[in-house]
Amino acid sequence: MIQERPLPWFSWLCSVKCKEVHQGLEHFVLNSPYSIHGSVLSRLKKRAEERGLTSADEAELKWQLLSGTHKTHNEMLFSKATATFQVSFI
Repeated sequence: MIQERPLPWFSWLCSVKCKEVHQGLEHFVLNSPYSIHGSVLSRLKKRAEERGLTSADEAELKWQLLSGTHKTHNEMLFSKATATFQVSFI
């Protein structure tokens, strides 16, 4: 008879490629925030200026992938991001 055991949380890692994707995402979470590439940054700054938002020359923009497993640090960032989206899109 085969005994059923609960699978570990990472059981969705079905292949080597899935594991590589997971490791890549984990790398982004642990080593962020990242600077935004110059071409993208210039487009974002231009759009901000068009909308009359803060002086784009003074803005420092970075991106970060957040994870619920790092709650102590990310709870504040999740809260700020949620507030920003609510103001911007509602």
